Amino acid sequence: MNLWKMMTTMIKLSNLFLLAVLLFAANSLSAANKRTEDRKIWGEFGVKYAIDKDWTISLSQEMRYYKERKVLEQSLSDIGASYKFTNWFRMGLFYRYKAYPDVKKRTKDKYAHETHLNFYFKYNYAGFELSDRVRLQARFKVKEDDKFFLRNRIEAEYKELAAWARPFASAELFYLLGGDSEIK
Repeated sequence: MNLWKMMTTMIKLSNLFLLAVLLFAANSLSAANKRTEDRKIWGEFGVKYAIDKDWTISLSQEMRYYKERKVLEQSLSDIGASYKFTNWFRMGLFYRYKAYPDVKKRTKDKYAHETHLNFYFKYNYAGFELSDRVRLQARFKVKEDDKFFLRNRIEAEYKELAAWARPFASAELFYLLGGDSEIK
C-alpha cells in the first residue's frame, strides 16, 4: 500500500469518526433537554427490482413501535416505481397503506391511504454520497380531512469504508401544507 493511499484512507476514517462524535454529541444534548423520553424503534424490510437501467420497482414493509419499543404505533406497506433521468436525479411515484391502532377505541384500528411523489438528488464527494429526497405526500383517511405534506430528507453515506459497511447519517424536515398544524 503506497503512502498516499494510506494517508487518504486515514483522512476519510478521521472524517467519519469526527462526524460520528458530532452526531452523538448533538443527540446527547437534545436528549438531555427532554424531561421524559420514549425510546422508539422503526424496522423496515424492502425489495427493489431493476426493470432496466432506468426503471426500478420497490416493495417495502415498515413497523414502528413506541412506548419503550413495546406498542405497535404504525404498520406501513409501500409499493411504487421510480425512473432515473440522470446519474444525479431520479423521480418516483409510490402508494402507502398505513394501519395504526386507534388510541381512543382500543379494539379498532385506523387506516389511511397515502400517495407520494419523490424527487431524489445525489452527489458524490470524497467517498461520501450526499443525497436529498424531496417528497410531496397526500394522506387520505376515512371520515377525516385529507392532509398534504412536504418532506425533505438529507443524508450523507460513507461508501468507501468497506463493501459490507456503509455508515450514514440523515435528517428529515416535515411540513404540513395548508390546514391546521395538528398532525395525527
